[in-house]
Amino acid sequence: MPKAQLSTGIEMHYEIDDYTDPWKKPATVLMLHGNLECSASWYAWVPVLARHFRVVRPDMRGYGQSTPPVPADYPWTIDVPIDDFIKLMDQLGIDKFHLIAAKIGGFIARRLISRPRVEPDGNRHAAADLRHRRARGIADQRHFRKRHRTVGAAHHERPPRQKLFA
Repeated sequence: MPKAQLSTGIEMHYEIDDYTDPWKKPATVLMLHGNLECSASWYAWVPVLARHFRVVRPDMRGYGQSTPPVPADYPWTIDVPIDDFIKLMDQLGIDKFHLIAAKIGGFIARRLISRPRVEPDGNRHAAADLRHRRARGIADQRHFRKRHRTVGAAHHERPPRQKLFA
């Protein structure tokens, strides 16, 4: 059971699923779970995604097999889990990855991609540099849904709007 040491006394449990062809270098997908869940909540997606991507499924701080919850007086901000995921991906040597997230993980993912990235040489990439990747990710998602609809990928359509007042 792999764990990443994020700081003194803080360990993040994660799983890596990779069933791609060994001679290929697959893209990586980081999957962020929601509240009161853990990395196992993504388990049904592993066979679908891990055939095409290297899938990293971490347990957020205080969930699953990661370090127990922080004290009640801890100065908690949304930047804490974002920093945790950045440290995890740095320790794994992964600098580019796709994000899939649910619930609070979706909020964290949106904040993560809008944060400027700092290169080792000190150069900063503004959030605008990530727009291309974000747009490409949406196109890839549509393509993925078309290719994998038969193996269980969800496709939801919004119901028609109803008039509340006549």
